Amino acid sequence: MKKIIKTVFSLTLVLMMLAVCVLPALAASETQGNGRSVDYSTSVSGVTVSLGKGEIITWGQPGYTSWASNTGVYTANGKKAVCAWADANGPSAGTYTGLTKYVLSGSDPRAKAFYWHIVNPNATISSNSAKWSSNYSHTKTCVTYKDNLEQALAWLDTTPYDDDNHYGVSHAVIDRLQQGRDPSWTSSDWDTMIDHLITLVNRYPSIPETDRVYYVYPDGKNNQSIMSIEEYKGYGKIKKTSSDSQTKYFSAYSLEGAVYGVYGNDSDARNDTNRITTMTTDSNGEAYVLLQHNGENGHYWSVKELTPSRGFALDPTVFRLYVKPGMFYKSLAATENSTEPALQGHIQIHKTSADPSLTDSNANYSLEGAVYGIYGNEEDALNDGYRFDTLTTDANGISNLSTALYFGTYCVKEITAPRGYDVDDSVYTVTLNSEHTQSSPYILNVQDVPNGAGQIKIIKSSANPDITDGSSCYNLEGTTYRVYDNQADAEALSDSFIDENTLTVNVAAAGGGTVS
Repeated sequence: MKKIIKTVFSLTLVLMMLAVCVLPALAASETQGNGRSVDYSTSVSGVTVSLGKGEIITWGQPGYTSWASNTGVYTANGKKAVCAWADANGPSAGTYTGLTKYVLSGSDPRAKAFYWHIVNPNATISSNSAKWSSNYSHTKTCVTYKDNLEQALAWLDTTPYDDDNHYGVSHAVIDRLQQGRDPSWTSSDWDTMIDHLITLVNRYPSIPETDRVYYVYPDGKNNQSIMSIEEYKGYGKIKKTSSDSQTKYFSAYSLEGAVYGVYGNDSDARNDTNRITTMTTDSNGEAYVLLQHNGENGHYWSVKELTPSRGFALDPTVFRLYVKPGMFYKSLAATENSTEPALQGHIQIHKTSADPSLTDSNANYSLEGAVYGIYGNEEDALNDGYRFDTLTTDANGISNLSTALYFGTYCVKEITAPRGYDVDDSVYTVTLNSEHTQSSPYILNVQDVPNGAGQIKIIKSSANPDITDGSSCYNLEGTTYRVYDNQADAEALSDSFIDENTLTVNVAAAGGGTVS
């Protein structure tokens, strides 16, 4: 493309040329045939590009033949393209093989200028910072990226806004960013406009992650460079659901926070080796990831859960996400469904006596037969309302295992006390979580109070009161009694007695005596 510039000197415009475009620090640089070093992010060798060349357009300011430019409207592999070296001749249409593709980062001003002005100029600008400067008089409010160009051309007074001029000015901005300022250019109104447009481009957002802008040299580095775009990533999605619809009513369960690893093959997924990235589910159980699809044939990626979300078991399944072109929106993502089993917990009662010295080895007391109810709230527990389950203790005071219960908080209360004990009126709170499995249940330790020690009263009397009453030779007081816990010890007058008391006369009882 050959360019002749109409030069208009103006001190005011010289002062306005303070906007400087600085490319971000990138991974590497390459040297063109003109000796200029050009930065890029990464490169891909052995690339084939099918180049199309449409009409040759003339753009610029009508009526000024000295200010006009010709350029070809290119496509690369069916996508929009521009030449990025203004003073070099454009390549012919055809298929070029063995090229090196120089890829720009999504935040590179060249990529932003190409995407927002060539590929997607009608996108709405949401930030005022991306608008045309108020230094230039205009009345139109910016609403799209092309409005910046329209207002820029309006500032040049007689240059109309049309598709050809839009393409031409955008091409000029990209050329300036790629090649730098042409030393033959002087401080002109045109030059100032390009500088200010570049300032705006620097404020633009990065291009979508699904796309990348690149340039190639179809005829070698001594010739024209062509800049174009390709869609190289698509969305993959894991949709997690619960195997039990009831879990949505329990706060102990959440679909959010499950972490999945992404791998190049199933073996790496099973062994968690060479992990490429991770994806984490949101509150809806959805996790998205952007993955390369390697062209129109697409690409399979292996995905496996690393960490389950709260209340769920780990899913051992290795999923395959088939990502292909066209999946540039989340709504179009390659999707796999992970239906995960909800974990549940168990409760067990361990009951003991509050006074083992009294109750141990005493047939009048037993830990067996205590009945407990499991409830959803304290009111139900106090009134034996809706009961989730019933637990009954054995002779050792250990109850059966509860049925599987959803994680969460429950109330437990004794319904029936075992022999020799009073009913415990306490309401116990139990919170089940993933630690309380069938093999390791929640152990609720409770103590029951024996319902009190009994008393023995002995009333001793004379078998022949006619002889003993009134005679000083006979006295009921002073007899010693021992209390045993079995008949054998009592008959043997064993020293293994429980208690020993000596009869004391109760004068209120006529002729009788008592011992307690």
